[in-house]
Amino acid sequence: MQSQQPITGPESSSISWSPKITLRNPRLNRIRTLFVAAGSRWSQAQSGRNAAAISFYAILSLAPMLVLASVVAGEFFGFGATRAQVLETVQSQLGEPSRKLVESLMDQSLKASTSNIAAAFSLLLALWGSNGLFSQIRESIDDLWGIRHDHGGIVKSFFMGRLFSAATALLFVSLLVAWIAWDAFRWQSEFARGAIRAYPWLSTLWSMAFLFLALATLYRTLPVPRIRTPNVWLGAFIGALGLTLLRSLLGTYFRFSSLGAVYGTLGAVFAILLWTFYSSQVFLFGAALVWAKGEPEPRVNSS
Repeated sequence: MQSQQPITGPESSSISWSPKITLRNPRLNRIRTLFVAAGSRWSQAQSGRNAAAISFYAILSLAPMLVLASVVAGEFFGFGATRAQVLETVQSQLGEPSRKLVESLMDQSLKASTSNIAAAFSLLLALWGSNGLFSQIRESIDDLWGIRHDHGGIVKSFFMGRLFSAATALLFVSLLVAWIAWDAFRWQSEFARGAIRAYPWLSTLWSMAFLFLALATLYRTLPVPRIRTPNVWLGAFIGALGLTLLRSLLGTYFRFSSLGAVYGTLGAVFAILLWTFYSSQVFLFGAALVWAKGEPEPRVNSS
């Protein structure tokens, strides 16, 4: 059994704050109402605190998840090339110290194992060691929807919680592999490389398109109530746009800051924590927009 608060759109939800602004255009007024409702829900669900917890657990889960995704994607593009691409992306976004930290963590996870052994080992480690991360992600989504789970008993509740976390982990690993493949195609395709050289903004658009598809998948899949597919588009678009802008701003900051020189490895950890913290807040605000957009699909109870 699970109990949940009724999920309502912004028209019927009680909002604790609302700017006294009325727009003449009904569509713009509707969008304003959605953003106000999403912001209120995001705040009520303590998404800032949840984002901090997600960023902490992400540090613990970083190495096994990246190793697993690199090994799986490496079956198609070569493990060495895939690993180099992941590290290059980390360096471009978080700076050289973070790249060295991630490289060290990945090497420690791999040890002297072969690729197949590393994949199996990393899968088990990712599913178990990342339990806290994916439990926190699911709890954060449940907080936005006002859902409290009651599986009837400590043992059953424990195993059901682990099952939900494992399913979420597999979903994230699949998206991570898809991202590596998506990025690899961009650089291995002659046509894509030529287009990006001619029009540099296509690289940003390419990444944003993947973020949009990934967020739409997560927002459609993670909430326990079934969400109508059209209701995820706005949240996925705003989330992808926010993550793209955030990545650009933080990437610029990390490239010109002296975190690594001053704090060394601690600075790299801080950079990753900062990046995951703000990214998690953007992700949860996109989910709040999905909540504000409309009602879940009606359920059919079979007896």
